[in-house]
Amino acid sequence: MVLQVCDHCKQTVTISRGSVFEGTDSVAIYLAAMHACGSGILVDLAVAIREGYKHAAETAAIAIKVRPTSTEIQMTVANMEESFWKTEEYLGKLMDRQEAMASPLIETFFHIADHIVRDVPEISSYLEDA
Repeated sequence: MVLQVCDHCKQTVTISRGSVFEGTDSVAIYLAAMHACGSGILVDLAVAIREGYKHAAETAAIAIKVRPTSTEIQMTVANMEESFWKTEEYLGKLMDRQEAMASPLIETFFHIADHIVRDVPEISSYLEDA
């Protein structure tokens, strides 16, 4: 875990990042910023799928806003310009919302995001504390 400062409110943002594996193959990476910035509990998540995985023509990333409710975890694809991760060029092609929703990989992105929010301890505990 890493700490950074929010450009907007100047408060501390907790960062979690890691790789996603299928068997022994690294297929994606994620970056998660856990910070409310005045809007309640929020994880600003970026998921980048590597070129070649599930026939991806290039490495590409989407931004997902993750918010807990009293009964579920809600995920919304956002435009990358609204993401904490908008300047992270190593994520590959940064897709906007419309492009991400039309991508043949959209279900794969959500499948990976589901695992991240459920299986990464610092993220799941942050969301459970809501």
